[in-house]
Amino acid sequence: MSAFPTDGFPESAYPLRKCEGDCDHDRDCAEGLICFQREYYEEVPGCSGGAYAPKGYDYCIYPTTPSPTGAPTPPSPTYTMSFVGRFQKVEEPGCSIPHPIARAGCSKSSISLISVSDPSIVCSEPIGTKEVGYYLICSPSCEGSDCEFLGTSFDSDFGNSSKFGEVYFECETDSLSSGVAGWFEVNATEGGCIETEGVEVGGAFQTSQLGVSCPDLGGFIFEDDLFDCNSGTPITINGSYSCTSGKPCYGKSCEFSLANVKVTGDSYRFPKVCIASSDRSPIPQIAPPAPAYSNSNTSTVKAVFQLDSGFYYNESSCPGTTLTGIAVTCTNGNISMIESQSTMSCFKVNENMIVCSESCVSTPRNEYIGILRYECSSFGETPQTTAVNLGSTIDCFESGELSMYLQLGVFCGGDSYINNKNLFECGDGSTLVSQESEMACGISGMANVSAPYVTGPVEIRTDFRWGLIGPELCLSYQSAPVTQVERTVPDQHDLWT
Repeated sequence: MSAFPTDGFPESAYPLRKCEGDCDHDRDCAEGLICFQREYYEEVPGCSGGAYAPKGYDYCIYPTTPSPTGAPTPPSPTYTMSFVGRFQKVEEPGCSIPHPIARAGCSKSSISLISVSDPSIVCSEPIGTKEVGYYLICSPSCEGSDCEFLGTSFDSDFGNSSKFGEVYFECETDSLSSGVAGWFEVNATEGGCIETEGVEVGGAFQTSQLGVSCPDLGGFIFEDDLFDCNSGTPITINGSYSCTSGKPCYGKSCEFSLANVKVTGDSYRFPKVCIASSDRSPIPQIAPPAPAYSNSNTSTVKAVFQLDSGFYYNESSCPGTTLTGIAVTCTNGNISMIESQSTMSCFKVNENMIVCSESCVSTPRNEYIGILRYECSSFGETPQTTAVNLGSTIDCFESGELSMYLQLGVFCGGDSYINNKNLFECGDGSTLVSQESEMACGISGMANVSAPYVTGPVEIRTDFRWGLIGPELCLSYQSAPVTQVERTVPDQHDLWT
């Protein structure tokens, strides 16, 4: 660097070249240069020795191109999922439990309360941490008849969606991953029953459901492949995946404790249309969860059932009568035959089904016979079963009435045999009837002489309410070996969008 201690003199030194001074204006510099103004001993861009140049001297330099200021980085999107948690209590006459206390939560995300179905449901402020997630504690403050919205009796109205308390809430997160989603839990409680005449089951139950909002799919979805029961017994009520906990007293006086019931979702299993981004950007692909390991609590669950059949008609006027067979199925597990009626020939068709047919002409008529005693086993859930009488052909020379029935029961507490309308239901075309003081499903008709009469099928099956009672007295558990297992639910994103 060089400097001339005069302003504009000698004139021959001007215009100044790069790193020369002292200049006062850009016009003092050669073409393409500007005058860099200094106040003290500032370094001169593009020149060396500025710290030793005279104080305040100004030098000619090439203009420096300032680093372009880029557009501000847009904030990362956040993702929201909207849920409704439902809770319900079911009480038989003579039985009672306190009002449910529920927790609505968001794993690894924040929570916002949207609304409740009844003004008596009061929710706390969010509790938790950002790392684990937040939850709300919600409980009804109603009394007497004002609380009918959250409870029902154990009858045909059970499962009515209008009989739930509901909490609507939203989960928000800035990072989508497996395990990020909502959950809903009903706390454990205690209750009891007093012996009541005419009550067959007698007991109390509580139920928890969780649905995720998917407007493009018609509203809230309660599918079982989107949610899990972390505690409680999983059943389906009116098409909605539910978790339940209950205790039956079977018409006797008793006291009991009900376990908590919790339903949990996972954003990995949700359709993409159920997740909203704050900037409307596409929902990213979510990595699947790591394989989980089963523990000693993962069990094969077993129940023993008995199928009885009754066929009533005039044997003397209808000699050409035959049964076409009875099919018995364990709908969610394996079936094993324990014993069968000697007049019936029963054989196992596959791991889920046994078929029975007449083995002799003199099969008993006009009375109930025990067709089959069998065991259903299911992995980690309450066994379900269905029995179907495939019909019969009746050839009569006189007209007359006829009827056909199937009766299904389950063994509970040793040799105790339970059969009532709170455990089983009739299939389409079959009528619920009372036969020999027990519940049965049947059909009836009138035989004629013009042509052989063919009866339609009779079906009886375990009712969804069987899942409430079964775990208490009627099931046995066998621990499964500890193995590495992975849930086989497909990626719902591709299936639903």
